[in-house]
This record gives sequence, C-alpha cells and structure tokens, in this order.
Amino acid sequence: MRNEMTSPFSVGQAGFTLLEMLLVVLLTGIIFSLILPHNIIDRSDTFPIMFKELLTSAEFRAYSTDQPILIKIAEDGIHAGKKFIKLPRDITVYQETSIEIDQHGIMRPTEVIFKSGQEELIFKMGIFGISDISDIKNP
Repeated sequence: MRNEMTSPFSVGQAGFTLLEMLLVVLLTGIIFSLILPHNIIDRSDTFPIMFKELLTSAEFRAYSTDQPILIKIAEDGIHAGKKFIKLPRDITVYQETSIEIDQHGIMRPTEVIFKSGQEELIFKMGIFGISDISDIKNP
C-alpha cells in the first residue's frame, strides 16, 4: 500500500513562499522610509516647537543636575552639550549667540533671531523661559 499524502512543496502548486513575501515587505518599507519623511514633514514648520522643547529640556536638566547648561546657536545648528540639532535648509541664524541656563532658568534675557527667506522668527527669552515668539514677514 502506497502513502498518497501530498507535500506542500509539490510541483504544480501556485503561490509565494514566505521568504518572497518578507523580501517584498522589506523592500517596500525601505523605499517608503526614504521617500515619505522628506515629503510629509516640513522641518521649518516644526522648528519653533523643536527649539522650545530643547530649551525646556535644558532647563529641566540644569535644575535636576544643578549644573549650568550652555546652548550655542551657530550657523551649522544648535549645540546643547552633547546634543546637536541641525537647522533646516531654509532657516539661517541672524546672529550667532549663546544661552546659558542654570537651575533657576535662563541666566540673562536674550533674543534669538532665525531667518527663513523674507521671514524672521524671533524668540525672546527672559529668566522665566521663552516670553514671546514672533513670526515677522518683511516686505
């Protein structure tokens, strides 16, 4: 008596193997990861939020460690200790400056101006953090 069981890999069956399916999913994920972030998120729109969050985290770190934090704002980006934020392509620094934060907050009132084309983004900071964010369009 002969065993009539068929193998799942018998000749003539149509379909894709698990390896082929995983390869297609992997390649699709790589392609989308290269294309989507650049088209969906405009970093110049989210830059004020990122900068404000950086200052807030620096204030918290200075308070919790009892050590002053120095944030340098330069042409290539923002340096805060070991952390570095590269400026979006269309945003430049009007004047390089630095902000020193200790456990009580920002040490001295400061104004930081970023430019994006004809627009200026002005952060006014006092001892209690950011007091004003102005978005000024120059004619």
